[in-house]
Amino acid sequence: MHGSTYGGRITGHVRAADGISPSDAAYGGRFVLKASTSETATTPALPVLDMTEEEHVIASSNLFKLFTRCVNACDSDNFDFAVETIVDYVNAYGKYCSPFFKEPVEVTAPAPGSDASDEGPESSVDESNADAEDEAFEHKKIPPISDRSLSYHYTSEEVGIDVDGAQRRWRVAIKPNVSRTVRRLIIQHRKLCAGIIGRAMHKVSSLDDLRAITTVSRDAARLGIVVLKGMYAAMCVIHAKLGRAEKAFKYLERMWALGDRRRHRSYEPLFEYFEEHLDGDGMLRVLRHLVEVGGMPVSGLIFTRILVTIGLSAKHRLLELGHSNPVEDRASAHGPSRPGLPADQATSLGSNNRISATANMKSDKQRDALSEVYGTLRRQLTEALEIFHKHSCNRVSLSSRLGYVVSTVLSDVVPGLVHYTHVSPADSSTLSTSGTAVLTNSFSDHGGAGNKIPHSHAPPDAESHGVCAKCKRHLPLIQLSVEDRLTVFRSWLQNIYDYNFPEIIRLANFYAWLHAPMRNGVGYTCILDGQNIGYHRRQDLSPLDFYKIDTVLREMVRRGERPLVVLPHYARANSPAACDVLEPETIDLLFPGHKLPRKPITLSSATPSRPKRYSAAEIDVINRWTDSKQVYFCKVGSYDDNYFLLANVMTGCAEELAVLGGFLKSSLNLSLAQRNETGASVLAADLPDPKVEDYVHAVDPAMRRPMMITVTNDSLANLEIPGVEERLMRALRDIPLSPYFFTSDEGWHGGAYTGSTASGYGGNAVIGQRLKYSLEMYSSGRGVYHIPLGYERKVIDYRARHTVLVTRNERPRIDPPAAGVFLDTPGPSARKGEHNIDAELVQVQAWLDKHGYTELLQRLGPRMPERNTRLRHPRGYAITTRTPEAMKQKFNPSQQTRWLCVDLSAIDNVAASAAAS
Repeated sequence: MHGSTYGGRITGHVRAADGISPSDAAYGGRFVLKASTSETATTPALPVLDMTEEEHVIASSNLFKLFTRCVNACDSDNFDFAVETIVDYVNAYGKYCSPFFKEPVEVTAPAPGSDASDEGPESSVDESNADAEDEAFEHKKIPPISDRSLSYHYTSEEVGIDVDGAQRRWRVAIKPNVSRTVRRLIIQHRKLCAGIIGRAMHKVSSLDDLRAITTVSRDAARLGIVVLKGMYAAMCVIHAKLGRAEKAFKYLERMWALGDRRRHRSYEPLFEYFEEHLDGDGMLRVLRHLVEVGGMPVSGLIFTRILVTIGLSAKHRLLELGHSNPVEDRASAHGPSRPGLPADQATSLGSNNRISATANMKSDKQRDALSEVYGTLRRQLTEALEIFHKHSCNRVSLSSRLGYVVSTVLSDVVPGLVHYTHVSPADSSTLSTSGTAVLTNSFSDHGGAGNKIPHSHAPPDAESHGVCAKCKRHLPLIQLSVEDRLTVFRSWLQNIYDYNFPEIIRLANFYAWLHAPMRNGVGYTCILDGQNIGYHRRQDLSPLDFYKIDTVLREMVRRGERPLVVLPHYARANSPAACDVLEPETIDLLFPGHKLPRKPITLSSATPSRPKRYSAAEIDVINRWTDSKQVYFCKVGSYDDNYFLLANVMTGCAEELAVLGGFLKSSLNLSLAQRNETGASVLAADLPDPKVEDYVHAVDPAMRRPMMITVTNDSLANLEIPGVEERLMRALRDIPLSPYFFTSDEGWHGGAYTGSTASGYGGNAVIGQRLKYSLEMYSSGRGVYHIPLGYERKVIDYRARHTVLVTRNERPRIDPPAAGVFLDTPGPSARKGEHNIDAELVQVQAWLDKHGYTELLQRLGPRMPERNTRLRHPRGYAITTRTPEAMKQKFNPSQQTRWLCVDLSAIDNVAASAAAS
């Protein structure tokens, strides 16, 4: 192999305290692997290849002793001694392992981005901790180790060979017929060596230290121990210490090129360094690079660490300035003069005047210093909050525990800066009703009579906000504006037109159905997913349960909603499903002033499906819905989710009608052309081109019609519309969708049919409420920020779907910041004594333990039990969702939630008070 030196550094030798006999230190003047401990010191060492397996194990045990010494040296404060012991270990490993490998062969370097998996995962391990010697002798069933996994590559960059910028690459293959025991030992020592070198890299504090550890790392690379990632991490930290931020980020980006799948881990050394040294500006520089260059979202833990670092940095500087209190200085410098002083004290009086002038100068400097501290604190907090507002990994990415830590730390620096509070919906009794239309619900109630409950959902803008319990500011319900809905509507129709243009005609008929009552001010406010409700928890192949649908419909009518049940085409009972036709009402709505005869346009001549056979009671239910216009049957080949989305985004404005008219005319032209009828294209061409000014019956956008809610347990997680922003898709998934579940209640009595037949249903429907405000970070633009708090979730997999349990009567607030609040995500059982198994959540707990915040949180309440512990809680219904906090809010009668209220004006008030004093 290539020879190496260690930069002139004298390598250490084996000491007697290391448990290795002096006779074992005479091979090559450096280190020996003795065949047997019973041999005398003068017996020459056996060649490595001639050893038996038992002798190899004995020789390897000496390596483990050296490894133990390296671990102890790395844990000490003597960096030079740590490097010396690592050099000894690397040399010993080289003496032991080199004879088992062939000479290096230069190969052509692979192209960037090519698969380099043949290097083997064991040769690129860079662990920072491998100090358990007994773990090396764990007896586990290990699969055979292939030659491919033991062979390795190294490049000219890794071993420090200068070839004028050209990248050269060598391959080192293992010799044949190497025993399995030796193969295991080689793999094991590769991991151990990488671990102790990684430990030493964390102790780098100067460029000389970096050069020393770089030399050791290059020599290790020749032996198949790749620690280049750790070396880059050390370079990041050392350049950060020297104030070379750009160079630090340069090496950080090199770590990405080495195939680090999780880029956030590459930022950890810089975060740890700036956090340890209370450098708020350094943390912000790393944060800006993370979102601007790395393109990654900000997790709740990173945000917490940055705010805590900023707060502790300001507190540290204030304590330094507090050694000389300006109030006490003025009291001592400007003490009241006493009459009748002796003449010999006149000189001391003049001296006191000079001291007073000096104190005034010091006081002015201290005021400037205090002003600078508070100004820096406000600037840093503003930047951190703005970045988190734009780049947070989730709308509710800050947990209650972390939020309480932020509140405690920052409130200790500036009283009143952060409040741990809650938000409740606005009280409708205190709101002005001017400009709000009060409509009556004309649908039938349980007894069949008209329900005259005032309908407060059209429009509910005066009620759609929450109120902060601390500052009394309003937090809005972030809905889609008319422009946003039109954007979604246009992109969605374009996507349907490209893949299934006949669906445009079916949706146009449904649009006309919804638009007619909307023009009269009594439009539908709620859509029921009849297929999802009717097949809810069905057994085997049981048919559609109309009683469950009717139970949900009656509950929505009781709430004052105007529901519409959407059912598939095969659910018809009295008449067969109609063929595809374009209704005359649709033509009149979308093409005003047309000259076509007022009759349906048939587009499909397929044989309609036969109606289902239902019982007399079920037919009565369907007829009642039909007479009240509370049901709509989809056409054959339609996708019912399209109907829900159409109902949620439609506004009825003229621009929307023009968009739908344009797509309908093109779809009609294609459909008639496919029938090969004479004059079909002329018929479509006879329709006028849609113009916005022609729609005189359009709904006025000033009415600000709210989004309909859709009662369904479908999360629409797979719904993607090309060209639509993620924030708009989030609103479409969260605000309209209202989940449900059924509960049995012995005191509940329904109609005569309920529970009296085999398919009857005796139970109550528990349905999520309309959201009164959104769980999204909100900024008033005047230095006041509101941050929602929730569960602790995975830091990186922020789009993961979580399972939460909701009950009939949810608690009035999201879980308190007790130690260990976590989501009910499925996973393997936790280890003994370990609270949570998710790696990201373990990282949160480790940070809290390291900085002593766990004890603070445990004083708030009892510690949560382990995740695999069976808890006694009210019977609940499991709902899978991406937004568990919003789901809890919908089933919460009070809709109270935990929030942080950050008021930066408190810094200005404290700064002004300090300047005045």
